[in-house]
Amino acid sequence: YVSSWPIRFPVIKLLLMDKLIVLNSQNDLETSLDYFQGINSDLTNIVSTYLKNFLSDNTRSAYTTDFLDFALFLDNEKIVIRGPHEITRDHIIDYRDSILEVYAPNTISRKLSSLSSLFKELINAKLMNENPVTGIKRPQAISIRPKTGLTDLEINQICDFYDGVSIQSLQNKTLLTCLSFTGCRISEVVGIKVSDIRSENDIKVVIINGKGSKIRKIPLNPKLWIVLKELISRRNKIEDEYIFTAVQKKFLRRTCLRNGWN
Repeated sequence: YVSSWPIRFPVIKLLLMDKLIVLNSQNDLETSLDYFQGINSDLTNIVSTYLKNFLSDNTRSAYTTDFLDFALFLDNEKIVIRGPHEITRDHIIDYRDSILEVYAPNTISRKLSSLSSLFKELINAKLMNENPVTGIKRPQAISIRPKTGLTDLEINQICDFYDGVSIQSLQNKTLLTCLSFTGCRISEVVGIKVSDIRSENDIKVVIINGKGSKIRKIPLNPKLWIVLKELISRRNKIEDEYIFTAVQKKFLRRTCLRNGWN
């Protein structure tokens, strides 16, 4: 999708897998675009600008993966097209049907939304006449688990599950307390640094770098501040360090946290 047309999809597959399957930062994206300078086209520029417009690296990477999935589908089905204007509703329907057994309904809807959003951009650029995703039925989302709430007693029982004697136990206790008393996402909590904790009018607050680069300030509950302060002290953390780290003091990834607790 980021190379010039017409071109065989096996080539697109190789280029995308080598350069665009994972975009961890803005620098990675610019490096990838430099690679394509020799085969640049209007389509390349439009898709590149479209991806760069996203503020979140995670969002950019997810959209790129969605485009790659569709390109690989066309390749696997031996469908050769000479431009985005040749993508039809039948292509989209066949693609949707091919991933029904692979992805959850919400993921399929997101992938179709990603394609639809890109096609709208290409329509504005006069590279497509109509959006082939428009009107395509999407699988009904199924609620995997009911929404539940926790009482104050249950929250305290969860936070006190770990005794905090060992470093690992103290970190787990602090993580659970932080998630419970701030309402932050896991990715936001593991991204907190010592320097993000500050005092304002004798009140301890934490600065959260949220989704979409949004900054917000949250007062710290006294119970949370007690365990945070102890963890920082026992692990000899300095200003620029993440509070929650693995044993080797590496950045603690949210996936590892989820897997460990599950």
